[in-house]
Amino acid sequence: MIDYGQIRYINLIQTKDKKYFSILCTSKDSTEIHVLDRKTFKKKILISRNDKAKAFCNHANGKFYILINIDPKTKQKYYDFKVLTQAYNQQNFEDFYIPQEGEIIKEMDIFEHTLALYCSRQGTEYVRIIDQDTKNTHIVELGDQYKAGTIIQPGLNENLAVETFRFHVDTPFSYNQVFDYNIKKKKAFLLSDFDMKGPKFNKDKFLIEQIFAPSQDGQKIPITIIREKNFYKNRKNKLLLHGYGHYGISLEIGFSINYLSALEGGWTLGFAHVRGGGENGCKWHENAILDKKPVSFFDFISCAEFLVAEGYTHPSLLCAYGSSAGGLLVGTVINMRPELFKACVLNFPFLDVLSSLIDDKLPLTQSDYSEFGNPLFNDYYYNLISSYCPYQNIRFDTEYPAVFITCGSSDHRAPLWNVLKYVNRFRERSKSPQKVNEFCDKNILVNILDSGHNGESGAIQGIKEKSIYLAFLEYVVMNQNKDISVQIK
Repeated sequence: MIDYGQIRYINLIQTKDKKYFSILCTSKDSTEIHVLDRKTFKKKILISRNDKAKAFCNHANGKFYILINIDPKTKQKYYDFKVLTQAYNQQNFEDFYIPQEGEIIKEMDIFEHTLALYCSRQGTEYVRIIDQDTKNTHIVELGDQYKAGTIIQPGLNENLAVETFRFHVDTPFSYNQVFDYNIKKKKAFLLSDFDMKGPKFNKDKFLIEQIFAPSQDGQKIPITIIREKNFYKNRKNKLLLHGYGHYGISLEIGFSINYLSALEGGWTLGFAHVRGGGENGCKWHENAILDKKPVSFFDFISCAEFLVAEGYTHPSLLCAYGSSAGGLLVGTVINMRPELFKACVLNFPFLDVLSSLIDDKLPLTQSDYSEFGNPLFNDYYYNLISSYCPYQNIRFDTEYPAVFITCGSSDHRAPLWNVLKYVNRFRERSKSPQKVNEFCDKNILVNILDSGHNGESGAIQGIKEKSIYLAFLEYVVMNQNKDISVQIK
């Protein structure tokens, strides 16, 4: 038994042809893969440990198909994943598919003669089909309604020799559509479309668009907007701007019943795909980690400023949302620019970053060092993290946006003490609200659930949690807002 330490995780996965077990030893930024022959029990290292490699593999027709972001021989890093092949008794790797410019490979599924790659480009997800013999490739056509905001995920697809395979699609207006794709006919068939009970949502009234905001260094940051078609850029629109920007994880949208409720209530929804996330590949992530971590915060501020400048909204009607590490993003931004937002929602937020990273006994601390740096033994990172940590930087005598926090009493990722320290300091330091009627102590409201990091179990409970914070935002913006000088529809 090899001890890989606290920051690594081991997964045992059977290849689809059932000939091998792949043993994946992973951390947030590296992967080592061993493969075990099920007949002979011989083991081989397919991908050796490399601190900057991420990889996944499967096997068919005598070859391993490996999704990887480095060259295993030269250790040169690719900024996007590519597909390599290698036979069990060989040492050399061969290129099988190199992604097109701007194309991000997110997942891979394998069949007897076909490879299915789940990809994205500029916020649009799609499935790319590749013939294993000829390497000819084409994209599964679904239609223009499956563009920005859509999430496509593979189905179970346990069998290797099939003529059709299954995938699932969520859009902001439709939930869990199930498609079968016929490989020979090159055509997708919609098998089921979830039928929601109750009043019907009129999706024809709304549209999804992607716009780009220039950040302070000139980089264009994508923003996905969901709005009414009958929309005027007159700065009179309520807008909720979502953000995340950490760990190379994309801010996916997909379907939420609460999005539909907010849209019918007159809200415009914005999703700022800031650097630090994975929307535009590995480089997009690496441009906002360690000493570049503040880039995420400046990107989010630039997106908010752009939406105001372009007439989408006004600071008196603009709200922000961040969940988990997205709470770090929003919590930092309201310290930097408190006047830019009327209210914000922090959902199971990571707020006392410095204290958490100093305590290496906490569950996720060591794995977080690759994202934020190690302040315990490095003065540079101690000072840098201190400069943006939401808890450390709450201003004295400053009027903040109204804040709604949801947290869990059994949350080990963003523990309750982390949140309560923040709330106490917020109330001690911040100025009594002037632009919003004070309806609770300093207008920071805390909803403590008997749950872990993902909230209470069950779809209905999740809907209720989100409904509460949407009601809070509506109350602040429409009922207690002294800044409103225009009639909002």
